[in-house]
Amino acid sequence: MRHVGTIAKIWAFAVLLLGAIILLAGIGLVLGLRTGMSSATSAMVDDVVTSVLTTARSEGLPAAVRSSAQSAGTPLTICAADGSGTVVASRPDGRCDWPEAVPDHLPPGTRMDSSRTSGPLGLNLSEHVWQARGVALGDEQWTVVMAAHVGEGTAAFTITKRLLAVGGLFTWALGALLLWFVIRQALRPVTGIRRSVQAIGARHDLSVRVPVPTGRDEIATLAITMNGMLDELERADAVQRQFIADASHELRTPVSVLRTGLEVQAGSTREMPPDVVDGLRDLAGQAAELGELVDSLLTVSRLDVPGFRARLRETDLDEVVGKEVADLRLVTTHPVTLRLEPVRVQADSVLMGQLVRNLVTNADRYAATSIRVSLRSSGPTAVLDVDDDGAPVPLAERDRIFDRFVQLDPARADHHAGLGLPICRMICELHGGTVEATEAEDGWCRFSVRIPPDARTANSA
Repeated sequence: MRHVGTIAKIWAFAVLLLGAIILLAGIGLVLGLRTGMSSATSAMVDDVVTSVLTTARSEGLPAAVRSSAQSAGTPLTICAADGSGTVVASRPDGRCDWPEAVPDHLPPGTRMDSSRTSGPLGLNLSEHVWQARGVALGDEQWTVVMAAHVGEGTAAFTITKRLLAVGGLFTWALGALLLWFVIRQALRPVTGIRRSVQAIGARHDLSVRVPVPTGRDEIATLAITMNGMLDELERADAVQRQFIADASHELRTPVSVLRTGLEVQAGSTREMPPDVVDGLRDLAGQAAELGELVDSLLTVSRLDVPGFRARLRETDLDEVVGKEVADLRLVTTHPVTLRLEPVRVQADSVLMGQLVRNLVTNADRYAATSIRVSLRSSGPTAVLDVDDDGAPVPLAERDRIFDRFVQLDPARADHHAGLGLPICRMICELHGGTVEATEAEDGWCRFSVRIPPDARTANSA
């Protein structure tokens, strides 16, 4: 969605820019057309005035003006006024468009033009082009004015303007469609890069690489750079995983020997001061927790390997749960209530045992007096609930508690590593299931697991 939003923003900006360019081009064309028409009309006015005055010298000015009015298709109007107030006009109604800048009487030989009095061309698309001359015909002095309308009043100008408007809108719409197509095609490689990065984040698989588009443009360079970064991250991650696995494996034996030796010494029949015995027992407990941490690190390093696949097979989940509860009863001081229904799923029995073991160990660690374990079917889904009568996990912490090395304080603080519950989530996700911290109906703390009957699809995703 974010990518689509970026395309939409770029497209909207490009369409607005295209519209502005078309609008400015249209205005420029209209103003250019008007300027050209004004220049052409001015030249025509000059020619007609000269022709009328030539005719007037032989036939008289009134006859020349009337003759110009009979010329077919002329857009001009001609007015002439003598010093006594006589006005001759080419229009049938006798009206004369006398420009305000022209006085009633111009001395013979004087000439005035609209281009010299109207100033620079503005945005007004309607204008009169006129020329005024003072002439002497015999004993009479005349002021002759010839005017032509340019711009909105002409059919050619109106038609041209409409064609420009329709053509501009069509070009804008077509350009908007082409821009959408071009931008989407140009950013299509970004979609592939984004999907690859999402896959890397969702699967935590650094072996995935982003696709590199053909060519050597900026997007291709970005993809090459990202793949180089992923290569470095994959190498660093592999080194780190291997280090953790090797260190954990090498620590298992000395930690086991240390724990066994401390337990043997603490249980020895030799006479030792009570404080020494207590110290040995504390050290044995610390060694046991250290061994638990080493085992958890080994499990995490194995489950975290990109492309790890659980070994799925038909598994009687009730037998796995029953075995882990039986083992818990051998070491716990809390009574454990067990309710089992026969449930069979496609699962890795070893990982399922690890899942159940972590949950019941966690319950034993935080229970006040009692533990409950129940397994049932909810439709095709297996539901495992592990309850203890300790304080429930706070609502705000129920998702964070599955992060690695998280230890809630103060309600559920302890000297454990904080990897048991994250391992439970990893195992559930491998089987397409879920695990969540919640609260039972009677207020007990509950961890609820849901495993689908067939995890092969989720496991291969």
